[in-house]
Amino acid sequence: MTKKTFFLTLLLVSLVGCSMTQSAKLKDMALINGISFYDSEYDNNNAGNGFVVNFDGKNYAITAKHVLLIAKTDEMKFVDLEGELKHWRMYARNNPAIYLTIEKLLNSDKSEKLEWESMSDDWLVFSIKENKTGFESLRFRETALIKGESLYAIGWTYQDTGGPQRIYRFKYDVTEGNLHTLVQVKGPKELAGLSGSPVVDQNGLLVGVVSSGWEDEDTKVSYLQASKASDIKRFLESY
Repeated sequence: MTKKTFFLTLLLVSLVGCSMTQSAKLKDMALINGISFYDSEYDNNNAGNGFVVNFDGKNYAITAKHVLLIAKTDEMKFVDLEGELKHWRMYARNNPAIYLTIEKLLNSDKSEKLEWESMSDDWLVFSIKENKTGFESLRFRETALIKGESLYAIGWTYQDTGGPQRIYRFKYDVTEGNLHTLVQVKGPKELAGLSGSPVVDQNGLLVGVVSSGWEDEDTKVSYLQASKASDIKRFLESY
């Protein structure tokens, strides 16, 4: 990781533009992570975003793995909840009555250290205990992305204290390893807190999960990186 890359859930990201795009008519899908531990000192009700995806007829809750770096107890050392979690709820910021509760972390890994440098894919997959969202679940996109096509990151930043989900527009640039790189077209000056949000295409099909972002020091062009949704799909196929 270079010094220009940083967590969207931890640091403020200065990005060009400040308006929400309405170019795509996209359904409600964004949720906020509200995480409670048996030791309430570590509770966090605003730990990035999440969403629901459907695979093979079953729904799963998704968020960014590095959310666990800001919502964890001192006892948690690996990508595992380690008996510390009391309650993980994902809810709509504009209506807390719209929510789900997670059942189990499916990609738990007690060999993967809870450190940014040690993390592999930046996503978590949960089975769902209760789903009161009423949202239509997202579906995975099956076709390859096309350079320059419009993509949308959907959710709330730390600056978005209320109201409906925000829709931020990007252009697909390139895929390297397990990350899609997107160029910002329209969005707010600060995107901190958007980690874990779904990235979808014009038809609302899932292509990625917001992971990080940066601004090029020379060109001042702003970029977003999203973990590939195809990697999540591959995990579910083999689970």
